[in-house]
Amino acid sequence: MNIRYFPLFFIIVAVFMNGCSSSSTGHKEVDVTPPLVPVGLAIPLCENGAVTLTWEAVADRDLAGYNIYWLGESEVDTLSANKRFVQVNTATIAGLDYDILYYFAVSSVDNSGNESALSMQTSGKPLNTTSPTRPVDVQAVAENIEYAKITVFWSQNNEPDLDHYKIYRATQPGGLADPLAFISTSTQEHYADIMVDTGVTYYYRITAVDKGNWEGLPSETTNDIILPPVELLSPVNYQSTGKTPTFVWEGVDGAVSYKISMRTSRLGDEIWNINVAGDNTQITYNGRTKLINGNTYYWQIGAISRTEINSISEVGTFVVRD
Repeated sequence: MNIRYFPLFFIIVAVFMNGCSSSSTGHKEVDVTPPLVPVGLAIPLCENGAVTLTWEAVADRDLAGYNIYWLGESEVDTLSANKRFVQVNTATIAGLDYDILYYFAVSSVDNSGNESALSMQTSGKPLNTTSPTRPVDVQAVAENIEYAKITVFWSQNNEPDLDHYKIYRATQPGGLADPLAFISTSTQEHYADIMVDTGVTYYYRITAVDKGNWEGLPSETTNDIILPPVELLSPVNYQSTGKTPTFVWEGVDGAVSYKISMRTSRLGDEIWNINVAGDNTQITYNGRTKLINGNTYYWQIGAISRTEINSISEVGTFVVRD
């Protein structure tokens, strides 16, 4: 039997190293202390299906925010109540029923997920007290390109209990007061009216309606007209022209201006576009691009009733022969 003897020095070092390894495990202290309970919960505003809450800010360096709890017709408990997290000490809860008494409470939450107990509860009934305000920035935009339509746009109302908008239309401004002028509703801030005829001016007004079916005052009146397509007179059908052709078209009633566009191909490569006043029916080419003898060019005119192109012509073609 071969017996090996190890020096005492190596045995002592090995024992020392093993001891260091097993005794070096530390632990990080876990935060299990919740922040303070919020105090001073109050309701400064309670109406029109919304309740605004405020409370005193909690002084805690590790504070993440607050949980808001609310429940209708019963005091709040954390299991069945509605819940929302916020980072500031105020919030508005909207979309509430007018005639239900709601109870509210808040708690504070730190970055470790610890939550305080609930604050003292408060309650309020958000009755319907006012109608919505009149919509603003109402604008009608007519278009007769793929099909005839007038799209009406307006800015969003900010009422917490807003439900929808009502659209009124007439062919005379005074006709908007007639109940029969009502044509549709919308939950968005726009409406596309496709029941329109070419050459007719349409007038529109918008009202806002809340969840209690209270209708606010009408907006300012806006209008637009569906323009017929511009008829090109010359040059068309590959007509020969010089290098500075004169474009002629039939005037359109209701057009405040026209936009002329010229291209080197039917689908792209625009080399010239220009706007002219609505009382003009012709213009001579004055673009920077020199037209090339023997080349075919394409031109088109859009008629503008307000600020956007309303209708557009067919494509005219000509060949430069100089």
